Amino acid sequence: MTTKVPAELSSTPSIVDNGDATVISIDSGEVTTFSGEILGSKRVTLTNTSSQHLRLAYNNSFYWDITRESSSGDLTFTSSNVSGVSTTLGAANKKLTTAGGILFGTDTADANTLDHYEEGTWTPVHGGNNMTGTATYTKIGRYVYIAGDVTSATGSSTSATISGLPFTVLSSHHHGSFVVGWTNTGVQGGYVANAGTIIEAVNAGTNTADTIDAGGRIIFAASYITA
Repeated sequence: MTTKVPAELSSTPSIVDNGDATVISIDSGEVTTFSGEILGSKRVTLTNTSSQHLRLAYNNSFYWDITRESSSGDLTFTSSNVSGVSTTLGAANKKLTTAGGILFGTDTADANTLDHYEEGTWTPVHGGNNMTGTATYTKIGRYVYIAGDVTSATGSSTSATISGLPFTVLSSHHHGSFVVGWTNTGVQGGYVANAGTIIEAVNAGTNTADTIDAGGRIIFAASYITA
């Protein structure tokens, strides 16, 4: 007599579950190896209280390791350095810290943590009124890079300053740079004032304040350090 095997039992084994429950749980002392598919919103739960490792291996030779450190809770990402196999991680560690940042290699210093990246727009203010046009910023850690192509309102008072910077300049550092690409107001350059949120326009020839006229257009870029 021929026994018929159901198709779901004769196929290649894999982990397939459309439910919301935990699909794999690894307790202390257990090492589990699996292959196949995990579909949907599934998770692997590591319940050991010591340092825990999740290894994603390819062909039993090249691998990526994710380790949760028991003392800090930080996640460390490492990969094997197999000759001829390309990896975006390389041989060095990448650490995701519980403080909300990333450390590279074996570095553990808080001051070296990359903890913030942001892009956006801001509104420069001149002579008491918002300027029109486009002004953008990119913040990487404590460094802020801003750029703008803006025009002062015709009713604004004449002034040598642009305010409204997206982040306050760090008071313990020197002034940031301010470069003018083009303007019809005569301003040649300037600096970002420390401990504030303003740009001071300066005449390069006399090293004195240089006013931006009402209705004047200015294309600029600047960079500075924030807290």
